[in-house]
Amino acid sequence: MPAQVEFNTIPQMFRRLCDRYRGRERPVLRHKVRGEGWHDITWEDLEDRVQALAGYLHRQGIQKGDRVALFSENRPEWAISDLGTQLIGAANVSIYTSLPPSRAAYILRDAGAKICIVSVPVQRKKIEEIADECPELEEVIVMSET
Repeated sequence: MPAQVEFNTIPQMFRRLCDRYRGRERPVLRHKVRGEGWHDITWEDLEDRVQALAGYLHRQGIQKGDRVALFSENRPEWAISDLGTQLIGAANVSIYTSLPPSRAAYILRDAGAKICIVSVPVQRKKIEEIADECPELEEVIVMSET
């Protein structure tokens, strides 16, 4: 007998899991911060961060079907950005951080991304170098200054 699934989309799954695990102290994500050790993110923390980003993107005019680029390595903020983007019905356009600015420009142009979320200032600098080549790009958001 196949398993019964209670959702049809990733945002629905995320909301159901947040409802199920809210209030529990077990982390959903754990990451190491240089010089500080391990940091835990609970379901409540994750939900708050995802909702905050989704709200911000919505206030910036991002709508269902728009594209938001994620120019980041694997880290909790990538997952938060991906989920926040999906919650408002926008699409994630992933860009490898190892790509040179010219390749990132091609992806941004081809996708028509309106916002690019980058991991660190080094990635922001790459985007600033090619911003004139990306007419749809309206904003660059930096996840972390370090």
